[in-house]
Amino acid sequence: MRSADAEVGQYYLSEEAELVRDCVRSLGLAHQPLIRAGARGADGRRYGYEYFNDVVACVRARAKHPAFLQRCRRRAERSKRQHASGLRYIDALFARYARLLIIRVDLGYRDGFHDIADTSRVSLRRALEDIGRFLNNSRCNVLFKHRVGYIRKLETGITKGHHFHVFLFFDGSKVLKDVYLAERICDYWEQAIAPDIGLATNVNKRWAGNPDSGVGMCSHDDWIKRDRLSVAHSYLAKTSQRLCLTHDGELAESAGRLQVYARGELPAPRGTRGRTRRTERSSAVLASLSTARTSPAGVLSDETREKREP
Repeated sequence: MRSADAEVGQYYLSEEAELVRDCVRSLGLAHQPLIRAGARGADGRRYGYEYFNDVVACVRARAKHPAFLQRCRRRAERSKRQHASGLRYIDALFARYARLLIIRVDLGYRDGFHDIADTSRVSLRRALEDIGRFLNNSRCNVLFKHRVGYIRKLETGITKGHHFHVFLFFDGSKVLKDVYLAERICDYWEQAIAPDIGLATNVNKRWAGNPDSGVGMCSHDDWIKRDRLSVAHSYLAKTSQRLCLTHDGELAESAGRLQVYARGELPAPRGTRGRTRRTERSSAVLASLSTARTSPAGVLSDETREKREP
């Protein structure tokens, strides 16, 4: 069993996980071996369930502390701001383009190259440089000729290391075949950006045929699909992340400039020629949205989605 004192370098656990870890430490159980509820501990005097009850009592007491509650609120507010910023950006894209082809890919690294405790492999700096080249180089790559926007989220996990969840938006009047395009984009990451070590997932292919996915071709007045896209985007702004980033360690000199969540610039306003585009949802659309399912398969956790794959 891993010690509760295990260090994670320039990362910190979520507020809830750190609360449990701190309680375990304060009770002197950081190096206590895992025991069954009905078995006695190493001292031979107390049972496993007694240690467990002590931890639970500690967590309940400290979870009511104003400082802890404030940290949780700040994280939730940050998530809400990111989600709202992303939705404003998506709305601006639909106000500019009649149709958008929406691509979703996950970009990371193969097993053996994403050990966050071993900076000789794929460091945080390397991951940020890779995603920067991926987005910047696409400006002169014919594959991204009609890309009009993007949203990306950096996450760090113990098993997956540094990886990115990315939405790419293309002018739907110029491009088709989202699954094929997403596959070529995945190849670009694996072969040009991170050769031999890169690993990309074509989420459009995984969600193909799912009407609730929110990816693929979407018209500006398809409010139902836009609502699904909003739910899918909320996955990028979620608060439940295994590890969070600090501004310490290898990025100390870049403190304050590290962007975990980022999006493209707002598009230029649409010209005034042509028929005025409807921007408000009709009552019929709102009624259909209220009766539709609110959680597409695409926003489940990575582990759950993997279990559902054939």
